[in-house]
Amino acid sequence: VKNALHNSVPKRLIGRTSEIQEINDFINHHAKEQTAGSLYISGAPGTGKTACLSQVLSSSKVICISANFEKCISINCMSVRTASQIYQQIASEMGATSRQCKSARQALKFIENNLTTRDTMILLLLDEMDQLDSRNQEVLYTMFGWSALTDSKVILIGIANSLDLTDRILPRLQARVECKPKLINFKPYSKDQLVEILQARIAKASINSSDGSVIDNIAVQFCARKVAATTGDARKALDVCRRAVELAETDSLGNTQGYDLKTFQFIDIFFKINGDTEQDDTFPLQQKLIVCALLLLCKKHKCHDAALGKLHETYSSICKDRQVPAVSQSEFFSLCQLVEARGIISVKKNKQIRQTKIKLNVQEKDVEFALKGKALLSSILQRGLT
Repeated sequence: VKNALHNSVPKRLIGRTSEIQEINDFINHHAKEQTAGSLYISGAPGTGKTACLSQVLSSSKVICISANFEKCISINCMSVRTASQIYQQIASEMGATSRQCKSARQALKFIENNLTTRDTMILLLLDEMDQLDSRNQEVLYTMFGWSALTDSKVILIGIANSLDLTDRILPRLQARVECKPKLINFKPYSKDQLVEILQARIAKASINSSDGSVIDNIAVQFCARKVAATTGDARKALDVCRRAVELAETDSLGNTQGYDLKTFQFIDIFFKINGDTEQDDTFPLQQKLIVCALLLLCKKHKCHDAALGKLHETYSSICKDRQVPAVSQSEFFSLCQLVEARGIISVKKNKQIRQTKIKLNVQEKDVEFALKGKALLSSILQRGLT
């Protein structure tokens, strides 16, 4: 069961048929017509964006048409230190010499010349594209503009978690129709889709078992409902199930009667792991204060994110006012990463730790509703920032 509940991409992706078809149609259309185009795939973590694209590129339909592509370049944008360095990496993948891509400007010139003079199409895949955040967003504007160059032969596909990248960060794209990418948004998995995913994995593990299903269906339903209500992250659901099985396995050691996974005790395991229970609140106060401080900053400045330095100052001020011990900036950063693991915020690292961007991933109203039940946090929200 533990082996079946892995996070690797399965042969069949459940609940993503329409998205796979859209991506497939986009690539095939531009490859057949030999025309440039750009596609932006957005969605929260664990919603199957990269997995769907990988499946499309390995499918027979795309393989049959692959003769139209001279090259497919795939880059994870987390691998570059600065946004403009992406030009040098792309140029290098295109065959540029170290002299031709000595600087970002030279690399950009090589890329645009290559894209407009080549005879065959080139497929450029950029994962974590929202990491290319730069001054005035020039890098992102430039890259989306490649498909509008005369005789351009590029099919650009960007993948990122930011749902509103092209609207919030790149508003000028709205004015240039030829640069505006096609948008595909991956919604979080629903409870029924998560149930189907988990049951398919468990059934795979139970094929050679005379015992039938290893994990009780009630526990599967419970896990799917909890994850769907928070993040809709399929990887989270798989991880919770796998860790629950590991807990049960550990609990059974030395127990001659073993451990029965087909009991309501399994539901208790989910509660403990997920930190989502009324009886045992495992979301630490310091992490709640981080979310609270971020919410207040976002509301005050009418923004979606805040620099870590400013957020730490706000958090420290709240702690001082409420006589709660505050942590140092380095420990604060570690706490932010723990909150990010819960899917509540996203952390965009920067060379200077104070400039690291912390973004709220959930609706402000949802955060307010969740924190209202806690007296201390509720009073902090009501008072606001002075």
